[in-house]
Amino acid sequence: MPRRRLKGPEARARILEAASQRLAEVGPEGLRLSALAQELGVSHQAILHHFGSREGLVAEVMKRAIDDLHRELAAGLMVLDDPAGGSRELIGRAFDVLVGQGYGKLLAHLALAQPAGDELDRRRPLQMLAQMAHLVRERSTEQRHDPRDTAFVLLLLAYVVLGASVFEEGVLRAAGLADDPRVRDEFRAWLAALVSAHVERPSQP
Repeated sequence: MPRRRLKGPEARARILEAASQRLAEVGPEGLRLSALAQELGVSHQAILHHFGSREGLVAEVMKRAIDDLHRELAAGLMVLDDPAGGSRELIGRAFDVLVGQGYGKLLAHLALAQPAGDELDRRRPLQMLAQMAHLVRERSTEQRHDPRDTAFVLLLLAYVVLGASVFEEGVLRAAGLADDPRVRDEFRAWLAALVSAHVERPSQP
């Protein structure tokens, strides 16, 4: 493939997009700048010009993934104002973003890589989401709740959805459910009902 000269933001965006896709497939250890350059039809030096090193590129992918994920899920929090279907819509959105769009697998790969994984600790995206979710929860239920309880609900969902993004197929096979095309939707509806019942329950004195 002939090399193309991409300029400024366009080059950076194309490199980040291609790197994100490759990282989700092979993880940081499998990322090769020479292969990425060949795929994009640019020089190896062009990637180094924008990101400095392979580690710099991985760190930038991590930052972008966290920003995109936070923006997607923060927008989804607004549906919690609908007590009847809000939890189901939010959980569906989380599964779509983390499992369907591949962000969960990408974050799992990146979190195991150092120093890129430190970005999760520095920016604490779940802490910000928990704070937002707590405000929405108290507004929609019109009562006070323990902020730690809301944070634990977010942790539960994070564990489930991140686990599904990496292990869903294997777990379904192990449970004898891989051949049932309805099981994913049924499980997500069951999980949403469980979460909804908990968050709408009156707080304990």
